[in-house]
Order: sequence, then C-alpha cells, then structure tokens
Amino acid sequence: MPSKTSTQTIGLLLALAVIVAAAPFLWSIGLHAPDAHAGIGPGEPMPELAAQGWLNGDPLTRDALQGKVIVVDSWFLTCPVCHRSMPELVQIQREFADNPDVVFIGLTTDDKSDLENICRFLAKYEVTWPNAYGAAATIFGTGPELTGFKSEYFPGYWVIGRDGKVVWNKSMGRGLDSLRDAILHALGDA
Repeated sequence: MPSKTSTQTIGLLLALAVIVAAAPFLWSIGLHAPDAHAGIGPGEPMPELAAQGWLNGDPLTRDALQGKVIVVDSWFLTCPVCHRSMPELVQIQREFADNPDVVFIGLTTDDKSDLENICRFLAKYEVTWPNAYGAAATIFGTGPELTGFKSEYFPGYWVIGRDGKVVWNKSMGRGLDSLRDAILHALGDA
C-alpha cells in the first residue's frame, strides 16, 4: 500500500501534467477573449515606432505613414499562437497588398541577438511587410514620451485609421476575420 507521501506526490505530478497539457489551450483562450486587455484602444494615437532595426524595408515613422490605414502585428519567436496565426495574417495582407493605402507593420520584442531566427520566422511564413526587431519599447512603452501599444497578450493586432488613431484592436472581435473587417471599415469600404 502506498504511503500518504507517495500518494500526494503522484497527485501533485498528475495535477502538474494536466496544467502543462492544458497551458496552450488556456493561453489561446486568454489571447482571444473579447475582454482581454489588448493594449491601446479606439481613439488612442498610434505611438512612435522605436526599434533596433528593420527587415523587409526601411525604418518607418508615424509621420511617414500619415493618411494610411496601418495594420500592426506584435509577436515574438517563442509565441505558439504567433506561429499558428501568421499564415492567416499573411493571407489577409495578400488581400490588401495591391492597395497603397494599407500598410502592414510587424513588431517583435526579439532583438538583434536573434536576428537569424527572426529572418527564418519571416521566411517560413513568407512575411513580406516591414518588421521591426528589438521593438519592446514600442510594444510595451517605457515612459511618458514613449507610451507604446501597451500589449499584454501576443500576438497583438491593431488597425490604425487614416487619422493616426486606433480604430480596432484584437479585443474587439474573435479571429482574424474581424481584423479584415476592421481594415475594410478603416478604408471606408465596409
């Protein structure tokens, strides 16, 4: 007959296994919950973009993007949901690729030390839009002069209207179909 300590240890190990097995599911629920804190919301201005460097294009600034509808995606290399959702985001970007009024921007917290892996990630998913690496300050914010997107969950998605203000973030709808609708709305095509 097992001792009380052995039974407790087995029970603890089983509970830990259940938590570990359920973690990706629980993580994705939290990421897509309508009330999840998804960073800056409608009416708030897009923060300045700050990064160690850019891939797939020249550095972008808020001023250079004036008058455009901007789709911002924040991600990081070890985020499983970022990997799962990237193919659909690429498909949405392709739908708007011929529209010069729509600009996609990627922001990753991963820095220059992960540049090779960042390039691999972008190539794997055929991401062609500008991506800033080492953009943690833009994503999270670091003070009054750089408020950031205030992202708590990844991936983070925002649609910025032509006036430079957020019109949608991912807490406003489930799935990336609502992102597509938000882009169309910002363009005035909805």
